[in-house]
Amino acid sequence: VAWKVEALTEVFGGTNGVIEMNDVYSYTPSAGFNYVGLIPNLNFIQGNRSGAAASQSKGKIYLFGGRQGSGVINQVLEFDPQSGQFADVGTMPEGFYGARAMTKAVASTTPGVVDHYIYLVGGITQPGGAPNNKIYRFNVQTKQTQVAQSMSGGPLTIPPGHGYPMITWDPSGDVRIIAAGDNGVAGAWAWGNMQA
Repeated sequence: VAWKVEALTEVFGGTNGVIEMNDVYSYTPSAGFNYVGLIPNLNFIQGNRSGAAASQSKGKIYLFGGRQGSGVINQVLEFDPQSGQFADVGTMPEGFYGARAMTKAVASTTPGVVDHYIYLVGGITQPGGAPNNKIYRFNVQTKQTQVAQSMSGGPLTIPPGHGYPMITWDPSGDVRIIAAGDNGVAGAWAWGNMQA
């Protein structure tokens, strides 16, 4: 998985078609690829993984889940680009890989403070499975991940049976979920909209 800011891209893990890797590289157009290190084994979970979702917040990069062989992991890692160090900062309600992620900054209940949340959508919970329809929210302040809730209290979901969704900004300030209909083949587009 790659995460990009300006001209710098961080690349975490991946697969060579046979096994998952735990290499970390940074890339800039002027210098090319630079080896950073390895995703470490933390809390009895190996560092090698593919399909992990990554998003930046407050100078750190958060890595969610990933696939390892015939299983998926629910680990959340925090990577500090300045020190090159990883920390295990929690778990997700379930393991998944292949999710799309984005960070949203929101006004805190504390005056002058900005909170950050990372939204994840379209995770695959079993190797070879289809993306699920759950929308997760990771609280960067508390390091907790939960299924996002609607204003009425129920979980936020995208319509079932839809293909790999995308997550982006909406001009209104909402987080916008776009999911292709008919399990990803050509057809109608479905929109899921959530107020963040």
